[in-house]
Amino acid sequence: MKTNHSTSILLQKVLLLPFAFLFFSCSSSLYDPMKRKGLVPLHKEISGSYENTIITRNDREMKLSGFFALAKNDSVVEIKTVKNRLVVTFIDSLQAKRHKVFEGKFKKRYFQFHLEYETVLVPPLMATIHENRVRLSQDENGNLVVNDYYDNSGMILFLGAGGSGNSRYVFTKNN
Repeated sequence: MKTNHSTSILLQKVLLLPFAFLFFSCSSSLYDPMKRKGLVPLHKEISGSYENTIITRNDREMKLSGFFALAKNDSVVEIKTVKNRLVVTFIDSLQAKRHKVFEGKFKKRYFQFHLEYETVLVPPLMATIHENRVRLSQDENGNLVVNDYYDNSGMILFLGAGGSGNSRYVFTKNN
């Protein structure tokens, strides 16, 4: 009789572990800097020429071309939205003027498009997410505000791994 009782206690503990893991596993959410005050509501239009390079708080150089999957030496000349498309005009390394078009959506205070968005779901065995999203907005002075968001995560059964984050950059409008 004692062996059945000890077996049932062991079985309860073994079954309790996966359920405890499911209910008490960690979760996180990102603070969205695009919801902060200081952004003007967009009226279906972003248009202008902006400074191509900024120095961030930790002395890192950020180029505007990096947010549009352009080459390192490309120089962005103009950014313009037409309906639900973002048209980026740039000068490439051969000094030729080119255009790149991104499909996206207007939200209340920003224009959003994805450079990469891929999900693979096989419930409950595995899931992977690869996302690279860019949100563009303007502040009161007409400067371009760029929010760069990434999410590279996945899981197999109950084990999950990966990372996500976002950064906000402000590029000054040229006169």
